[in-house]
Amino acid sequence: MIAQEIQKLISEAAAGDIASILALVCFSGIYLCVSFALMTRLWKREGTTGKKAFWSLTLFIPVLGWLFYLAFYKVPVSKPPC
Repeated sequence: MIAQEIQKLISEAAAGDIASILALVCFSGIYLCVSFALMTRLWKREGTTGKKAFWSLTLFIPVLGWLFYLAFYKVPVSKPPC
């Protein structure tokens, strides 16, 4: 459903429809803001660099990347101070 709507916006934007172009720009901007916010949160936590790099790349997959991250990323458990 969403993929069909995005495909429709892309084809209309390619035809030169200004409203479709603006909608795509807004959608892309919101998508990038959410992805970068999740990545910033990811890199501030403890964990290995390889794991963080994998999840950062995953977050660039539209919508599905967010779902996989929220479903499968496990926050490393911090050890309490002795």
